[in-house]
Amino acid sequence: MDSQIRSAWLASLLSTEPADRPRAESELRDLYAAAPPAGLPPPVYCFWFDSPFRAALAVALLKGGPYRSVVRILEGTGGPKPDRETMESIRSALCQRAQLDWDSLTAVLGGPAPILHQPMTARRQLHNKLNFIHTGDTKDDL
Repeated sequence: MDSQIRSAWLASLLSTEPADRPRAESELRDLYAAAPPAGLPPPVYCFWFDSPFRAALAVALLKGGPYRSVVRILEGTGGPKPDRETMESIRSALCQRAQLDWDSLTAVLGGPAPILHQPMTARRQLHNKLNFIHTGDTKDDL
């Protein structure tokens, strides 16, 4: 791999600059549309988080299943108030971004257990089929 391309990709990967979220969402939708053989339906919602930890908590809230015990501990009335407030702020942010109430959001996403399986599988299959590198404008943080 050309060292300049490698350097540009590493700089983007390690960047702590804010992402161009509208561009990233547009690129993601374009990527889904380009997926062979006839494209994949694009994601309906794109959720952004300030940290991987908050994203993991959102997955626990949305997926339920084996994560339900984590949510119960963090949201429980006996738990620390900051934990309960964190979980409520994540739930509120998800609803606000989707412009739906919590019950409607979880219903749209397919209920608690399997919501992320099919898109993640499709994403992995797409990743495995891609054999090119899009260099784009290296000044962006994407």
